[in-house]
Amino acid sequence: MKQPVTTSLILFAIMLAIIGLNLLFYTDTEGESEHEWNGSRSTYSSRLFGTRGCYLLLRDLGYQVVQIEEPLNNLKNHEKITGLFIIGPPLPYSSEELAALEEWVKAGGYLVIIDREINWSMADGAIRMTTQSKFKQWRLPHIVQPTPFTMGVDKVQLTEFAQAVKAEGAPVTDHVGDQTGSVLIDFRYGKGRMVLLGEPYIVANNGIKVSDNLVLSLNIVRDIPAGVIAFDEYHHGYGAYALNRSGMVGVFLNLYDYFKQTPVGGVLAQLGFIAGIWVYSRGRRFTRPVPLPEEQRRRSLEYATSLASLARRLGLRSLALENIHRYAKQRLTSMVGSERIMTMPPSQATDGDTDQGEIHQLLLKSETSASGQTMSDHELLNWVKRIREFEVRRRRMK
Repeated sequence: MKQPVTTSLILFAIMLAIIGLNLLFYTDTEGESEHEWNGSRSTYSSRLFGTRGCYLLLRDLGYQVVQIEEPLNNLKNHEKITGLFIIGPPLPYSSEELAALEEWVKAGGYLVIIDREINWSMADGAIRMTTQSKFKQWRLPHIVQPTPFTMGVDKVQLTEFAQAVKAEGAPVTDHVGDQTGSVLIDFRYGKGRMVLLGEPYIVANNGIKVSDNLVLSLNIVRDIPAGVIAFDEYHHGYGAYALNRSGMVGVFLNLYDYFKQTPVGGVLAQLGFIAGIWVYSRGRRFTRPVPLPEEQRRRSLEYATSLASLARRLGLRSLALENIHRYAKQRLTSMVGSERIMTMPPSQATDGDTDQGEIHQLLLKSETSASGQTMSDHELLNWVKRIREFEVRRRRMK
């Protein structure tokens, strides 16, 4: 019993050591592969290029902020949401979502799109929103005109990847740009408003604190009507987007995406390797096969107990009584040297014949039971007990 417990403790200690070493030496390879042009802009990301800082800042300032983890065509079900931020989504939008977004803005929603690649048509193609590449061509972007967005803003810091945004067919207001284009514009659509910003760096963790980027970001938020401000996380791969992958393959892919940025995958692989070695070492023969040891069990009490149990289950009561009768007759008559005691009534026994009288009673009861008359379990037990006691007494007298 001690060996399995010891083995289990050793395996448990190895598992803890593997988990500890993985956590100690784990490096975020996903973060190392991110750069300014491909970094995740999710509000769940605390890395350089994420927007976790902006989200927490708005929450600390008292704004009601939420993270949407469902398709945007369900946006109409959230009546308290008045503003929506879409920041650099890596996943595409369906035509149903774009149509629902257009209806939501037209009904009074406030939509802020911050991305370096925008390609969306509205009003049956009458309004077309696009981005224009200006790689390393910005000439000191400045405040184009005083607006609520540019209040208190002197200088905006951009990267060389910032894009110029355009909205053809809409009454556009330019806020920040240069002579060749604008990086921040907005226009009214129906009862709502749309804001286009071609540089996520302004609201990212590594750029929101540079120059007046924070002031510009807060000015955009202050212009949103009172209510709940939502951030789209569904198209960053969170929430119900996993349901688009069906079947067992989809389940494994979703689990892989969930754990790929953690050391869980490495821990499971190493534990599986150790478990495979253990199973291989325990199941492989290194010598000739040896038969299993057989324990010799020859105790008479175990044999008798087994026979009694078998007789009770099979209902062999008469057979047991017959065997006991034969044994008792042989043993008891041999003690007095004659079988005449069988016919001697107990009343004729003298003081010296008390043993013979008791033997006569025991054998008479045995003959009665063997002839077919019933004997209860209690009577049978007392009868055998009296035979044993008589044998012991006779043995001591000798």
